[in-house]
Amino acid sequence: MITANKDFLHDIQFTLFGFLLGHGIQAICKSYGNDENPRAHVFFINQRDKLAQLANDQEIEFFKNYIVD
Repeated sequence: MITANKDFLHDIQFTLFGFLLGHGIQAICKSYGNDENPRAHVFFINQRDKLAQLANDQEIEFFKNYIVD
């Protein structure tokens, strides 16, 4: 799960993350951005943004663990 420090759904993401873990569903939740470099909702669609690229790369790595050849 991807969220950002200025995402209007930021806190809800962590609530959902806890719900998933509580039901035995493996998940990772990361928040990107800080006060000096804030990020908003769906920041990760801007592929010119290095932090967006990092977020997408990390999400791809997570899903690779579930790909079966």
